[in-house]
Amino acid sequence: MAPTPNRPAMSWGDRAFGMTLASLVTLVGGCQLLPGDVRRIGESEQVKVGSIEDRGAWLFWPATIRVHPLTSVLRTGDEPATIDLRVEAVDAIGEPTRAVGTFVVVLSSSEGQPKEQRWKVEVDSLEAHRARFDPVTETYRLTITPEWTTIPATGTKLGVKVILFAADGATPTATADVTW
Repeated sequence: MAPTPNRPAMSWGDRAFGMTLASLVTLVGGCQLLPGDVRRIGESEQVKVGSIEDRGAWLFWPATIRVHPLTSVLRTGDEPATIDLRVEAVDAIGEPTRAVGTFVVVLSSSEGQPKEQRWKVEVDSLEAHRARFDPVTETYRLTITPEWTTIPATGTKLGVKVILFAADGATPTATADVTW
């Protein structure tokens, strides 16, 4: 939010509190990330965590992320279905921006087996950005292929959780339901 004559700019502490509060308030039912989940997932995926000293080094650093509405399930012939997951990073003034770090995607299904699957996607190099960032939609395109032993029925709601382990130590999260 830009400063106005009657309202000063928000401090990083205020933004962090607001992002945390917004993350907790906007969780989708059944897709909740509990406070210890982010740390546990990061440790189990062996994600390199950035330094809090780097926080604020880039003015347009991602403050939040969201699963973009362009996310969809792609089915082509006899090939396994894939999820074209679109993730948008948004800075403190509400504009799309790029991120540096690692996305961890957690897919859960009440009907499919296994119940939970994970993918780790690095976005920490120019090559990764060229491969993953779509400049037209300003989203990261993360194509994931679930490996089901029991495939959920078409129309089943899948829970998607995305965590960005950013280079500055921040861990913005997003949740959404995707129709299989």
